[in-house]
Amino acid sequence: MFSKSLIVAGMGIAVALAQNPVSAQEAPVKVGYTHKKGDVVKLRMTINASVGGMDIVVKITNKDEVTEVKDNGNVVTVQTPEATIVNIGGMDMEQPGGAKVTATRDKYGKLVELKAPEEAGAFMSPEVQKFQASITDILMPEKPVKAGDSWTTELDNPMVKGKKFSVKTTFVGIEKLEGKEYWKVKQTATADSDAAGAKTTVEFTAMLEPATGTMFSAEGTVKDLPTLQAGAISWKMKVEQVKAAAK
Repeated sequence: MFSKSLIVAGMGIAVALAQNPVSAQEAPVKVGYTHKKGDVVKLRMTINASVGGMDIVVKITNKDEVTEVKDNGNVVTVQTPEATIVNIGGMDMEQPGGAKVTATRDKYGKLVELKAPEEAGAFMSPEVQKFQASITDILMPEKPVKAGDSWTTELDNPMVKGKKFSVKTTFVGIEKLEGKEYWKVKQTATADSDAAGAKTTVEFTAMLEPATGTMFSAEGTVKDLPTLQAGAISWKMKVEQVKAAAK
C-alpha cells in the first residue's frame, strides 16, 4: 500500500496542476529560423564508424556563414571546411581542407539548391551528398507546435531518380542545457539508396537556439549510406557548436 506521505504529495501535485494547467500542457511554440546576412556558426562533427573491420573516428570542423537572405525568405549559406582529423588505429592524421559548399534553403530549412564542386577521389557521389544536405538541417513546421507534436516533409530523393522520401520531425520540447533553454527536436528519414530498394536511414536529435534556430548540438546515427569507395557504411555522429575563443 502507498504510504500516507506519498498520497499527500500526490494530491498536492494534482491540485497544483489543476490550478495552473499551463504547467501540464505547454503553450504552442513558433519553432523556426531567424537568419541575417553575416551570421556565422562553427560546428564540429565527430563520426565513429567501422570500415573494412577497422574502427575509424573522423572529426570535421566547418564554418557556416549566411551570405544572403533573399526577399522570398530563401537563405544562402557557404560552408567552409576548417579542419579534418582522421583517427585510425589510435593515430591522428590531419587531412587537407575540402572545397567550399554553397547551399540555398527556404525559410523552413528545405534544400533548394546545392553547389558542391566535384573532387577527384570523392568519398560520396554528388547525389548522396545532396541527400545528406537535404536532411542535416532541421525542417521546421509552418505552424506553432507543442511538445510531442510531429510534422512530415516530403522531398525528392536525389539517390534514385523519380523517387521521393519523407522526413518526420518531432518537437520534443524545451530543455535546459548548461543553464540555457534550447528547443529539442528529433528528425528521422528513410530513403531508397538504389533502384533495387536498398535503404538508408538517418536519425538524430538536435538542440537548437530559440533566438535563431541555430544548431547547438546533436547526436544521431546514419545507417547504410552508399559510398564510392567502401560500399554502404553506417556510423554514429555527434555535433557540437565550437565557441569563439575569448579575446
